[in-house]
Amino acid sequence: MAKVRIKNIGDYLFVSLDNKSVSKHSKENVSFSVENHTLKMLDSDTEVFSESTKDIIEPKEVSPLDLMILLEGYINTPGAMEEKQVSGDYTLTNSDANYLILWDLSGGSATMKLPPDAQAGLTWKVKDIGYASAGSNEGTVSGNGRNIEGVATAPVIDTPYEARWMYLSETLGEYLFE
Repeated sequence: MAKVRIKNIGDYLFVSLDNKSVSKHSKENVSFSVENHTLKMLDSDTEVFSESTKDIIEPKEVSPLDLMILLEGYINTPGAMEEKQVSGDYTLTNSDANYLILWDLSGGSATMKLPPDAQAGLTWKVKDIGYASAGSNEGTVSGNGRNIEGVATAPVIDTPYEARWMYLSETLGEYLFE
């Protein structure tokens, strides 16, 4: 797999693959998507790269979701991932795996239930929109019948703008956080 470096300079993104080639892309034409921990960059309809997020060197971010949000901020182009805003208690569905779930915790602590009939390999992306806080506005995730890293429920979001990926492991038969 290639090591990918992305530089944001003016109106362009410069992409280096394995320090061997550099391509220049106008921000107006670039879009990003992340599916199953693979980041894909398109310039118009042409794929620039498709790489595992663990192989993205720069910019360095905590999670694939944070990386994609950062890259989207670089290019300031909507549409790389559709968003769905929810508030309070919410039960995720398999089709929610296609969205960035923006969770409004302004009404207080809430619980997000993972799908009881989830398909293995799906990933849910959940991000607080600025109201989470430890002890008062915590977002807790329920496995809805399945364990989450060995427990039935786990606090997932207790810091403003925090994001989590949740993945159903076929091997373990439980949800994993990243």
